[in-house]
Amino acid sequence: MKSESPPSPADLDALTQFDTPTICNALELLDSVLRGRGYTTQPFLCGFPAQQPIVGYARTAMIWSAQPSGAPVAAQRALRDDHYRYVGAGPRPSIVVIQDLDDADAGCGAFWGEVQSAIHVGPGVRELVTNGSVRDLDAIL
Repeated sequence: MKSESPPSPADLDALTQFDTPTICNALELLDSVLRGRGYTTQPFLCGFPAQQPIVGYARTAMIWSAQPSGAPVAAQRALRDDHYRYVGAGPRPSIVVIQDLDDADAGCGAFWGEVQSAIHVGPGVRELVTNGSVRDLDAIL
């Protein structure tokens, strides 16, 4: 079995010359299964449209705040610490992708803001992509 080497930093930098729709269109040519699915169904906004495209390795998570988890405080802290370890592991640069499981109209809480931005910069996070609420937008990555 052939082992693929990860893209080099130069390869990743070369990808920043293209926007997301261009990359998606190219991927559809490589794999026809991608042509009929994976489209967004809600508005998708960029917080910083003047910023150049970035490339990184996704670190995914799911969150919710409408209902308390019911887990003891120590267990909640352990989950959070596991998230930080997960984000810090693996190849860099990384992009955190967080799916908020709450109803979009609920407006229950915002995980990401000034504090999470500061914490995530340390392990090499370049950006955040989320369908959830964001606070302290002036302090975001």
